[in-house]
Amino acid sequence: MIELRHATEKIEFLDVITIIRNGHLVTDLFTKPTDKHLYLRRDSSHPESTKKAIPYGLGVRAKRICTDKGSYRQHRESIKSQLKQRG
Repeated sequence: MIELRHATEKIEFLDVITIIRNGHLVTDLFTKPTDKHLYLRRDSSHPESTKKAIPYGLGVRAKRICTDKGSYRQHRESIKSQLKQRG
């Protein structure tokens, strides 16, 4: 069953949520509730450059999308925690 959500003040598209706040557009990082955050493990046999690129890319993505610095810091800490959980 597909659940359809709609609102007049925000829209979720891909990994971005756009919100109208005080007459201005604000963007924030959006992840689906079903996202498991299964990133590549550190002990995999992938090249070191690939393993280093994952946290960097996730950080750049969050910084690019989040217009609010506080929201960016919150997502950065969340990403750090998810990566630590994956090893």
